[in-house]
Amino acid sequence: MCRVTAAFKPLKKVIRQSGCHRSTTRFGRSLRRFGYRRCSSMQGALLVGLGPEGELRSAVRNLPDQLDTVAFLEGPAQIELISDFLQSPEAQQVSTLKIGTSQLYAARRPAEGFDLGKVMSLFKGRHLPNLRSLCLGDMFVLYNSSVRACRIGDITPVFNAAPNLRMLDLCGPFFLTRPVEHAHLQEVSVHVDASSGQEAVISQQTFTNLMMSKLPEVQSLSLLSDATEDVPLDLPTAFDPRAQMPKLTAFEVENLTPESQQRYDALQEVLLVG
Repeated sequence: MCRVTAAFKPLKKVIRQSGCHRSTTRFGRSLRRFGYRRCSSMQGALLVGLGPEGELRSAVRNLPDQLDTVAFLEGPAQIELISDFLQSPEAQQVSTLKIGTSQLYAARRPAEGFDLGKVMSLFKGRHLPNLRSLCLGDMFVLYNSSVRACRIGDITPVFNAAPNLRMLDLCGPFFLTRPVEHAHLQEVSVHVDASSGQEAVISQQTFTNLMMSKLPEVQSLSLLSDATEDVPLDLPTAFDPRAQMPKLTAFEVENLTPESQQRYDALQEVLLVG
């Protein structure tokens, strides 16, 4: 399971919180209505939907002038807020974006549940030129307890919306409606714990579409799941990493059919040789 806390990196510049001109953007106005008291800052990242706590997370009084990392931690219930963000200048600036939940969100048992399907549809027609890292469906861990991923939905629009994306972390069931192309993506990671639910993480059609995608810069691809309803997957016979993913060196997939497992093992030997 990818962790929001683990991926935060200190920014090179200290975030200013004057927020004078930022508060006039569509996202700035939306965030002000949402309430700054429900937000916090952690290692330079803006956490939307998780308030301050002691020295761990500091209070936010204005929308920072410089945004590098934004995390929406009530994702299924923040559709309008995320929509305003994607249509504002801030979306052009951010390099790391996380959309998921927190354990506090889960404890409230929200009516919106854990479905990000409507959120994912917001990426259609959007442009995030500086986005390098995108994490979807993860839960921000506050204490030692069970975690639950979101049902992500259709990730197909992401590949056009983020042309310079380098890392894609998926923490929950998702689907891909067709093979895609992306010139710069380097890592795709899917990992869902058993406690995240019973639903299969990936269907055969989605798996086939992903494996037949043209990802010339991808070096690492992993699909790991402990979900109990996963069905064995067939590795497409037409999959040729030399054609689709020529830089692939780390490839990990669980729950393959016996025949596909044999081809997968043979492929691992080829990747090790380089």
